[in-house]
Amino acid sequence: MSERSPLLVPLVPHSPECADDISDDDEFLKISRIFSRGNADSYSLAEAYRSSFSTTTARRSVSRRRGINSPTDDDDITNDDDGGRGGATVLQTSLNVAKICTGTGTLALPYASEVGGLLFNAIGLFAMGAWNYYSANCLLRCAECPPTDRRDPEEFDDDFDDDGPPTSTRRNRPPPGMTAYGRVAWRASGPVGVTALDSLMLSVFVGIVIACEVAMMSFIDGTPLTTGSRRLDLLIPNAVLIALSCAPDVGFLGRYSGIGLAALAASFAVISWQGFRQNGCDGFRRPLVESDLWPETISAASSWFGVVIDSMAEPRHINLSLRMGLLMVYVGYVVISNGIRILFSPSYVFDGDVLQAMPSAWISSHLVRLLMTLVLSVTAPLIVIPCGELVEGKLVTMLGGEDGKRKHTPTRTRVLVRVPFCLTCMVLSEFVPNGFVHLVSFIGSFCGGTTGLVLPPLFCLQLSMISPTAIPSVVPSTEGSAAAAPANNVVGNAADRAGQQPAIAAAAPVAPAASRMPSDTAFTQQRIRAWQPVLDPRYVIAAFLMIGIVFIPTGIVLRNKSNGLVSLHTIYESHLKDGPAADVTGCEIGNNPNAMYLDGGRTCKIRMKVPDDAETMQPPVMVHYELYNFYQNYRKYVTSFDINQLFGLSIYEQSDHPCEPLLKIGNITINPCGLIANTLFNDVITLESIVGPDGEVIPNAPLVESGIAWESDLVWKYRQPVGFRSEQCPSCDLCDCDEVDDETGGAMWSCREPFVDADGNCFKYFYPDDDTTLYLYETYPMVVSPLDGVTNEHFVVWMRTAALSHFRKLYGYIEVPIPPGSVLTFEIMANFAVQRNEGAKALVVGNNYAFGGKNHWLGTLFVAGGVISATLGLMFLAKEMTSPRKLGDRAYLRHKED
Repeated sequence: MSERSPLLVPLVPHSPECADDISDDDEFLKISRIFSRGNADSYSLAEAYRSSFSTTTARRSVSRRRGINSPTDDDDITNDDDGGRGGATVLQTSLNVAKICTGTGTLALPYASEVGGLLFNAIGLFAMGAWNYYSANCLLRCAECPPTDRRDPEEFDDDFDDDGPPTSTRRNRPPPGMTAYGRVAWRASGPVGVTALDSLMLSVFVGIVIACEVAMMSFIDGTPLTTGSRRLDLLIPNAVLIALSCAPDVGFLGRYSGIGLAALAASFAVISWQGFRQNGCDGFRRPLVESDLWPETISAASSWFGVVIDSMAEPRHINLSLRMGLLMVYVGYVVISNGIRILFSPSYVFDGDVLQAMPSAWISSHLVRLLMTLVLSVTAPLIVIPCGELVEGKLVTMLGGEDGKRKHTPTRTRVLVRVPFCLTCMVLSEFVPNGFVHLVSFIGSFCGGTTGLVLPPLFCLQLSMISPTAIPSVVPSTEGSAAAAPANNVVGNAADRAGQQPAIAAAAPVAPAASRMPSDTAFTQQRIRAWQPVLDPRYVIAAFLMIGIVFIPTGIVLRNKSNGLVSLHTIYESHLKDGPAADVTGCEIGNNPNAMYLDGGRTCKIRMKVPDDAETMQPPVMVHYELYNFYQNYRKYVTSFDINQLFGLSIYEQSDHPCEPLLKIGNITINPCGLIANTLFNDVITLESIVGPDGEVIPNAPLVESGIAWESDLVWKYRQPVGFRSEQCPSCDLCDCDEVDDETGGAMWSCREPFVDADGNCFKYFYPDDDTTLYLYETYPMVVSPLDGVTNEHFVVWMRTAALSHFRKLYGYIEVPIPPGSVLTFEIMANFAVQRNEGAKALVVGNNYAFGGKNHWLGTLFVAGGVISATLGLMFLAKEMTSPRKLGDRAYLRHKED
């Protein structure tokens, strides 16, 4: 051993025979001398050395000298674009771990809590998560151990070559094209272990993907979005699945795992809202029930550990990612299983998945099914990618030769392997019977439990029996002060080599010089934290796909909801030149300005029938009046009112008052003044009867005309004039409007006769300056009562001007359900003239939903926008997969020539 070897012994504690091989590398010796001055442990030094190089060759060199087969050395499938590693951060890897563990199986968690009891359910979930963590740590420890001394006879001759005797780095070396999990199986059990592991993993992948396809079909079948064809139903979900499955590694899917978890959280938020809507908080007040049955719901995360490690930017943090991911899963499982079960406990006992507790016809149930379809679309690629890498590793090795010099799977190979795999699973899922799905699920669960919960401790036990000192007791870490010491020593060594000594700052205070430099604060020096995302292709692709995934189902739902609404429309007077004619006769008043004072020729009846094939019109059934060619949006019209007068205050007279020319009539002040108030729609609409399909009149079905205006308008914008008062009389005979005020000697009331309301009650009232003011109840006595004045809700609705010349306004609503085939009869007293403006009037009866009345254009717009966004997202994703462009690459810069 050379004289330099003592510096290298601490770096390789488990295989000191590697020192002779290491001493021949001058670059490694230089870095080792620098690091040898620190007090960090050997693993931290080696990790610091490995992380100081960004190229794949340097990492492979360090891996050899540590005496282990690292992924960059033994794996033929790496990512050149990322320097041999993936780009997944700790958070993204944690999200991947959490998303692998969670899926649509969470819908059965409340049932597990129902069977196992709340307390033991939480304890059992914790035990399952702890065993997952232990299994993953077993694999991590196995991955850190050096190759064993056991060799097959045919490998012995290959170890002797021109370079000298065999070294530990080439003993029992796994064949190229093998995943990290496969390398552990090779070291522990040889080819037999790798064959068994590959068979189990392929069974897991195929079974789970087929089960995901079947689940997506079942979810879509229960929604209004189904087309009736399984292939068409799976078209959009499989397009997303295939696009994501062609990603280079699992690390690429970190952001999409977050989308899947968000969709899963949104699903259970909707379910929780449904439970709270049904039962409130009654379930949390009930006594808790315990059971000794332990549920088994968390799937093993450790079986995917090799793919997850290879996708990380900093693999040394895999332990932290496992803890974070499993902790998120545990907390989420406990909250979902126990919380949902308690929430539904007063009204429902779970005997299956949670969707059975939700009404199938409700929009909340459809929303949960669509969200679960999205969850499966972003979960299945986490299964397809490892399966593809398992096949591609061997395929690329065959194409690249026995030495396995290929650094990553070509894009063409990924597409040729993974796309047919997804399409095959989709075809199989379309034709498999329902009973076969249970068998596939059982096989997948059995193989998944074996690869994730049984094999890791078994491999760890085998390796410890082969070489007791080879496996570390804990997974090493480079966090903390151990990693800081090498950095400091690098700086110090660099100064020593330059012949410089560190300068010691003088202790004497120095008077500050005059400077215009701002103070050293985070604000003045612009060091305040800010989120400055780089909108790389992944963000843009994710945004476009999310818009498409959200907009297309939303548009389809909106169209279906709009088509399910009933809208009855009847034009009862029309003077349009190019528009539709009136549907009924007898309501025309022509251009008679005194129509409201005529005794005949202005009252008609309109009958509307609900279609026999329509759905029952659920209350409230809205009744609108509709006007054509009436320009409330004209600027002079919109501004023609006095806000103080509407609020009950005195009018402020000025030469250019906005109410002109309807401010005064001679010496009579108009209150309220202006064009809007004095063109009030004053047709009187009355619901005469509703006759059901059986010919019976539906009782208690009045047209309610209260509650149609905005509450804020009634409170803050409209009030009776200051000084107004009213009083209900004991009886109409005792109601005297000529009563004299004893103090002033004047009239105490301004009414000429009492006002009688619809219930027969008599009122007397007083308006100030009644002799010199024309009030609203005097202008429109058929619509506005003296008790309401400007607070009349029909007037308040009219004062909110329309933006278009063709508009409708709410007149009232019906509070009883109207079955199909019913006939509604309205009586209309026509007072509003439309001939002068060549307009028309119509009566509209219909029901609404959350986005208003019947309107198919809204859904069409959503669908069109979603299709465009999804198409762009898939195009950009295909471009990124086939010919990616490295972000910030200076090779694309073009300098201006002189």
